[in-house]
Amino acid sequence: HFPSLMSTLSFEPRKRVAVKLLRAVIEANSSLGDKEQLQTLFAFISPIIVDEVDTPPIEGDDALEEFSQEQQLVARLVSLMKHDDPKQLFAIYGAAKKQFGQGGLQRIRFTLVPLVFAYMQLSFTVEEANAAAKEAAAAAADGEEAAEDSSKSKISGKKCLKNVYDILKHLRSVDDYQDMALRLYLQAALTADAQKRDKLSEAFMERALEVYEDTADSKLQVQALQQTIGTLQSCNNFAAETYQTIIEQTFKKAKKLMKKEDQVRIVCQ
Repeated sequence: HFPSLMSTLSFEPRKRVAVKLLRAVIEANSSLGDKEQLQTLFAFISPIIVDEVDTPPIEGDDALEEFSQEQQLVARLVSLMKHDDPKQLFAIYGAAKKQFGQGGLQRIRFTLVPLVFAYMQLSFTVEEANAAAKEAAAAAADGEEAAEDSSKSKISGKKCLKNVYDILKHLRSVDDYQDMALRLYLQAALTADAQKRDKLSEAFMERALEVYEDTADSKLQVQALQQTIGTLQSCNNFAAETYQTIIEQTFKKAKKLMKKEDQVRIVCQ
């Protein structure tokens, strides 16, 4: 009944209670290992994770700084989301993704970015767990049947990375977050490549190049292309045709750069 009692307070007292509770959870290093537990916490700290009817506008440097500090606290919750079962952790992340996605444009750059990295880390964890389970099943006398039965309840690295794709689509829709989205697309491409998911890695690279197209600042364009080429050079599992296609697209964009020295630097890289 605590959230109901809080609703009787005006906004500022509600927010102070929410921040105090959130700090207590973080300082206690409390593990958030249950989806329902997390959703209950979200209900308690609602004044700082969504805009409510009486949420005032953020005006002035002091208010903006206070807001940033609150959102950084919320973002730290991601590191407390833990579970030994990857399937349960995937469900916990899903609840966080849904809630954070409702936080509004000013909040998502704080809250969704750590969730991107959490999903990428989980993708490696589940791939390793699934590979180990497959090997164990193959070694058993009824390995084929066991592998078939267990696969029905498992998640995959691909599912985790598709959630990353969804989050980045949300982030890139905000002009101020374009540079951030581009760098995260490239990191996601590396993650997918490490798991030999050629199609997903290609999709992440293509989205990164699309974000580049929306970048008006020539200095940022140079940095973006340098990062893109560096990512391509670090990928080891692209099909030759796919790799060539992306390289050609990158070079075409490099030739459009305004300064000759920038063009030369990118092409020579």
